[in-house]
Amino acid sequence: MFEYIFKLILLIKSKLCAFYYPIKIGNKSRLFGSISVDKRASVVIGENSRLYGLKVTGKGTITIGNNVEMRDLYVHIGEGATIVVKDDVFIGKDCKFLIYKKLIISDRVLISPEVMIIDNNHVINKKVIKTSGLVCSEITVGEDSWIGAKSILGYGSSTENNVMLGAMSFLNSYAIRDSMYLGVPAKRKKGLNYE
Repeated sequence: MFEYIFKLILLIKSKLCAFYYPIKIGNKSRLFGSISVDKRASVVIGENSRLYGLKVTGKGTITIGNNVEMRDLYVHIGEGATIVVKDDVFIGKDCKFLIYKKLIISDRVLISPEVMIIDNNHVINKKVIKTSGLVCSEITVGEDSWIGAKSILGYGSSTENNVMLGAMSFLNSYAIRDSMYLGVPAKRKKGLNYE
């Protein structure tokens, strides 16, 4: 009986969030914990996904696929920017995404806790950096990739499929498939061969 009541409460909470915030929620997807989405943003969640805390500020569009699990994610998304999280993705606790152009997280990606993904950088050609503007680049995390805890994917970075980025690394370049990258800045350490 208690389990039935608990499931009913979760269903009601998810539906209320979808009513109050600009969120569309797919079948069997659930929202837990603190949920806050800027009225100027748009969030679409696929089927059977679990979001344990989400805060979205800004004006862009976020599309989350099926069977996705996220824990306490903070997103700031610029006007006209898009974030696409494909199917079977796990995003660990306390990650932060600052996106002004486009972020694509491909199928079966594992993102460990406290990872930051930032697709922009300040223009450094004026004395006043605060008002100099931003340069932005699209970031893609390829299929079956694993981003280690407290790593940063910065402006100009992307990964092909099956890339491992070691914990506390800073990637600011293009990572080729089937490879492990480590360090600050991240460098290719070895190829990955699972045969």
